[in-house]
This record gives sequence, C-alpha cells and structure tokens, in this order.
Amino acid sequence: IEASRLAAGRAPLNLRRLRLDGVVAEAIAQVRPLAAEKHVCVVTAVAPRLTLAADRLKLEQILVNLLTNAIRHSPPGGTIHVEGTPTGGDLELRVRDHGDGIPRGDLERIFLPFQQVNRTAEAARTARFGAGLGLAIVRSLVELHGGRIWAESDGPGRGSVFVVRLPVAAARQRAA
Repeated sequence: IEASRLAAGRAPLNLRRLRLDGVVAEAIAQVRPLAAEKHVCVVTAVAPRLTLAADRLKLEQILVNLLTNAIRHSPPGGTIHVEGTPTGGDLELRVRDHGDGIPRGDLERIFLPFQQVNRTAEAARTARFGAGLGLAIVRSLVELHGGRIWAESDGPGRGSVFVVRLPVAAARQRAA
C-alpha cells in the first residue's frame, strides 16, 4: 500500500526538524552488515549541525536505498563517500561510489520502476540486483519532501554519484 500511495503522491509526511548527521549515522548503521560482508568502507563528510525539516523514517529509507545500491555496485574493499552540505536554501546530499558506473544514456531511466542497468550474467547469478524498484521509491520519497534527485557517472567502470537536493525549510505539510 505504501508504494501505491507514494506513486500517487499521497504518502503522509511526519515532518520534524532533524540533524542530518544523525540520520546519516542511523542509515549507515542499518547497512553496516552488508558493507562489512563486502569489506566496503563508508566515509562521511556531513556539515556539522546541518538541519532540515523532514520525515526521519522516509529520509533514512532514501539513504539506506542509496547506500545499499552503492555497496552492491562497489568492488570488494571499495569506499563509499556520503557528503552533506548546505547549498543556497537547500541541503545537498551526495552518495558516491567507485564501482560499476552507469552508462550516460541510462542516468534518467534508472529512476523508472523495474529498470536496471549493468545486469551481467554474473550479477544475475549472484543476485546482486533487486527488482528495480529502489530508485523509483527513492525518487518518490525525495519529491514528496519537495526535493530532486539525479545521478552522475562518467560511464561503466567509473563509479557513480547520486545527488539529493532537499529544501531546508519544511516542504508543504501533507495530510495523513
């Protein structure tokens, strides 16, 4: 039901004033077992005392999905960088990996439901990929907060960066 409410733009937001560093730390704690299994290190650089009005659980879900994808697409022993900085009246959150990368022609398509890239026979065999819903859900959650998300990559094998830009001030309150 939550996915259908997201798709229709009707999921309720429980907006609270949050410190971004605390939300990032919680999301990293949730993906730590997956990162440890692959020997991937997650490094953070979040501006101190950076706050925004957001739904904590939905913001954590955004980060957990982006971090999980970054871990899956990173080589064993790789490093993922999570950065949070103020940008004008917005907050910019970046999740950068040095893994598979994304072909330029797929940078928009990856946010559509059931879309995947880099699905090699080896990746399919090892179940490295999900159903292709994660980034569609992330985009819906970001837009629900009044923000934008996009991906950047120099192509296959060159890593990728997912950029989330959220307003620092509260997005319009949605009725539950």
